Amino acid sequence: MTIDEKLDLLIEEVSGIKGDVSSLKGDVSSLKGDVSSLKGDVSSLKDDVSTLKGDVSTLKGDMVEVKGGIASLDNRVTSLEDKFLKFRVYFENILEKKLDIMVEAQKVYEDRMPSIEQMERDVEFLKIDNAAEKTAISELYDRLKTA
Repeated sequence: MTIDEKLDLLIEEVSGIKGDVSSLKGDVSSLKGDVSSLKGDVSSLKDDVSTLKGDVSTLKGDMVEVKGGIASLDNRVTSLEDKFLKFRVYFENILEKKLDIMVEAQKVYEDRMPSIEQMERDVEFLKIDNAAEKTAISELYDRLKTA
């Protein structure tokens, strides 16, 4: 091969390389655009991650507060259960005492029942006796008036 042929080959090769370089320049330019877009996405992701970290921190604080509230409610429920049991025992004692009093009152009523009936008979007897005395006094008064 002659030098002219070699030079023509080299020129062709350089031409091909120029085309490749030009194509690579376009690819690099496109990649630069992609990298720039990725930088924006990464920046946005960093902002989102920062916001999420703040939200997670707030949620942790809220969870601590909720756990404290639950513990407080649990203590209140336990206290109310204890008070309810004490009230129930107290109320049952009152009911038992009331029942005892009612049973005792019934016994007293039953024990006194004959005496009440006797008193009613005595009252009837006294009414009759009183009526007889009234009649006797009236007759005595009438005699005194005529005498």
